[in-house]
Amino acid sequence: MAVDVTVGVTSAEHRPISLFSEFAPEDVSLHEQLEKHLSSLNRKGLISLWSIDKTLAGADRNVEISLNLNTAQIILLLLSASFLASEHCHDIMMRALQKHKEDNVYVIPILLRPVNWEDSPVSALQALPANGKPVTNWRNRDDVYLLITKEIRKIIVAQLNPIADHRTIPEIYLSYLHWLIKRTSSLDTRGVFPTQRPLQVKLDENLYFN
Repeated sequence: MAVDVTVGVTSAEHRPISLFSEFAPEDVSLHEQLEKHLSSLNRKGLISLWSIDKTLAGADRNVEISLNLNTAQIILLLLSASFLASEHCHDIMMRALQKHKEDNVYVIPILLRPVNWEDSPVSALQALPANGKPVTNWRNRDDVYLLITKEIRKIIVAQLNPIADHRTIPEIYLSYLHWLIKRTSSLDTRGVFPTQRPLQVKLDENLYFN
């Protein structure tokens, strides 16, 4: 008997998805506007967003960056000419790509300003806005921030509601199969004891029980 373990986005059981946002100092106002639009997700407990401006007085900035980057489940890279020209931002970008490669962490480039990002290390990733129009090129920036927020929310919902792998056999089902095989292995379909080959139960084309 299959058990539905799907987690709804309003469930109190889940932990917030941790977001890390990296931006150039020149783009702090654009980052702040994006954070405002993401605040509804934060208020519902769906996300926790960290960025360098959250560093407390007296804390080691490098330690805080490493701690939050290493635990982030989604990394936002707010692209602009200032971002791509910054050695610090470039270092964070490369570390984010390493986590994307090794840990399957979501890395989302967000196009803040017009810039030649197609020749950057993140050019292979799907950026937001999906149409490639930078935030500053929109007449009403609330429209584009809303689109970006909705796309990020889709990723968050997907992480909170992982699609079941139908190739995985539930443990309770395997236990039942073992019990059934043990009970029936001494009989064949004619009701007599087999003498040549044991009962073989096929689960799929690659997995058998003898």
